[in-house]
Amino acid sequence: SNPEAYGVAEFDGENIKSIVEKPTAPVSDAAVTGLYMYDPQVFDVIKGLSPSQRNELEITDVNNFYLEQGTLSHRTLDGFWGDSGESFDSLMEAAGLIRGSHLRNLNDHLDVDDRTSAGLADESVNVPKGTIKSLFS
Repeated sequence: SNPEAYGVAEFDGENIKSIVEKPTAPVSDAAVTGLYMYDPQVFDVIKGLSPSQRNELEITDVNNFYLEQGTLSHRTLDGFWGDSGESFDSLMEAAGLIRGSHLRNLNDHLDVDDRTSAGLADESVNVPKGTIKSLFS
């Protein structure tokens, strides 16, 4: 885990107290993942931004505007989260985790011939036609 690579939220109970973009000393491990929904006012907010020290307009500044206005809300998501855009390796890691998760989910919902289910862990699975008997039955 490397929260210093992302925006990090600091909480006061259930409420976000502050958001810092790529902090050198993160105050929590709560990454701001980049799943946002804004009202139409966001375009005016963006027009009023000044570039950061990195010479970029920071989405964290937009989020902090809404925080200061008292209109920022959030949802905490459980489970795996990874930045698949960080590198090719991170993309492959995320793909592998998703593939494994989907295979487990499929195994839970399929009536599969026992001779095939053992092969689901193999990355080069070849499921013969007719092996899967029913889906979500």
